[in-house]
Amino acid sequence: MKRRYLFAIVVFLVLLCGGAGYHFFFTHDKELTLLEAYKLGNEEALAWDKNAKLMLITSVDELDKKTTTLGSNGKRSIWNMMFGSKEKKSVLILNIKNGKIVINKTVLENFKDSELISPGELLLDSPYMVDQAKKNNLKPGETWPKGYHFTVKKDEQGVHFAVVGQDENHKLTKLYFDPKTGELVGTERTQ
Repeated sequence: MKRRYLFAIVVFLVLLCGGAGYHFFFTHDKELTLLEAYKLGNEEALAWDKNAKLMLITSVDELDKKTTTLGSNGKRSIWNMMFGSKEKKSVLILNIKNGKIVINKTVLENFKDSELISPGELLLDSPYMVDQAKKNNLKPGETWPKGYHFTVKKDEQGVHFAVVGQDENHKLTKLYFDPKTGELVGTERTQ
């Protein structure tokens, strides 16, 4: 008799866990770090042009989502990025949502070589940046941006890694990090 009850309980728990597993794997947002999103986008970009290089990557707000961490762990479910091709004189625009590329668009665009980011220049990841943001009292945004956001872009001065949130006065604030050492090198606040 006890075996029957034990068996029934085990079957019930397996079904319960199976349902929870289905819910977890198929209904939750898939969040990626900056470097995970880059890897996914870079594969698509190299299929488009074997010499394509990243120009910009930025996380994007999830509208009306309460199931995501909003960047508090360095992960976001939506990322935008641009890759440049000097040969094609074009830019590939990608949008990644929940671990899948949902927008893939090519536009003719002039850009400078100094805007192209080599893979070896991507040394920091978003979990590190959000840890540094918290240590420097940067809070997650409450309106826009919602949570923490992450960007990487390059210009004549070099590669710029930034985390965006709000300061203690609720002002939009970006913290910039040295791409090689990870040290905080600058702060930008809105007025």
